[in-house]
Amino acid sequence: MTLRVAFMCVQNAGRSQMATVFAEQERTERGLTEAVEILTGEPILPITSTTKSSR
Repeated sequence: MTLRVAFMCVQNAGRSQMATVFAEQERTERGLTEAVEILTGEPILPITSTTKSSR
């Protein structure tokens, strides 16, 4: 079983890229390269509004 970890950044601040690098280094140091998949890039789900409009 592979554990998947996804990093997504809001407003392109670069946090997801930094988190990905740290996670990749930690995964390698712990010997978990085959057990942990790290995902980054485009959003998995489309961004939608979660607020209801009032009538």
